[in-house]
Amino acid sequence: MTLDELIATANTAYDAGAGECIIAQIWAGRDEDNRVGDDCGDTLALFVVRELRDIYDAGASDAEQLEAADRAMMSAYRQLLDVSVAFADATVKAKATAKEAGHGG
Repeated sequence: MTLDELIATANTAYDAGAGECIIAQIWAGRDEDNRVGDDCGDTLALFVVRELRDIYDAGASDAEQLEAADRAMMSAYRQLLDVSVAFADATVKAKATAKEAGHGG
């Protein structure tokens, strides 16, 4: 599996909002060293491209490439979920503090 094919697989699943870059657009703008810029405004798509580029192993089988990509995305998912939970917990605490102080929520 080529890196282009790995990127294309991610691109089929990525839902870019209106006006945001898609993974394929970011990858298409890479330089000769496979470095991508950060001027598209979609940092999540940029992260996916960079992560896939970084974990790519030309000597690995298709299945190994896909498994490595899945591991990388699942690791990021878990980290993002932890951050989301921290924000949700902080929101609950902030609302409770505001309510106790008589400031609403």
